[in-house]
Amino acid sequence: MTVHAARPHLLHIAESKGFAVFDRGRWNLNVIGTRHPNRTAGTYDDVMNVIGLDDNDRWFHRSYAWTLDSGRSGLLKPVNRRGTGIIAEGQYRGAWRLGQHGVSGGRPGYRALVQCKPIRVHRDDNRDLVLNTDIPTVMAPALSRINCHASSNDPYKLLGKARKRIGPWSVACMAAELDEDFVEFMQLCERQNEEGLGPYVTISIINAPQPARMAT
Repeated sequence: MTVHAARPHLLHIAESKGFAVFDRGRWNLNVIGTRHPNRTAGTYDDVMNVIGLDDNDRWFHRSYAWTLDSGRSGLLKPVNRRGTGIIAEGQYRGAWRLGQHGVSGGRPGYRALVQCKPIRVHRDDNRDLVLNTDIPTVMAPALSRINCHASSNDPYKLLGKARKRIGPWSVACMAAELDEDFVEFMQLCERQNEEGLGPYVTISIINAPQPARMAT
């Protein structure tokens, strides 16, 4: 775990956007997803960051390869008639909680973060491979199941391999590329709960700016 003597700079960026920052108390996590400016779907080009204070009141900052967006199949064949959801930039206070993801057909699922409050999404309905984050947002109800999970059916067996493509693993959700990273991420979330801070997790989404274009 990377330990910092000073407060990590990403927290200052979050504050500049008006987001609340948790900088008091041990294991009070700041979970911040940073979205890559590339708007072509299909790769794990985003980053999930977890920042907080450890048992010695030292800052730590862990970063994991993630996708904050749908894979290609989700964009080409939306499961929602209004289009596939893309989580909008913003801070979502306590919008996810510890729970079971992937419960279906007798399958028990696995421990992950499950949506429990409404969040804002862009509804991309033009069925191409470009993530449309410049269209108006709508609210996705708490039961939309826009979860934060792994890219496998049982990440706790650590059988996952590095993936170049998202494939079917994300349709509007946030998904880790590596099982090992996901398990470590969840250990941090579980630790926050064990410290008496509750099972709810705030996730902030920050869109990295598009690179400036050269004047012609």
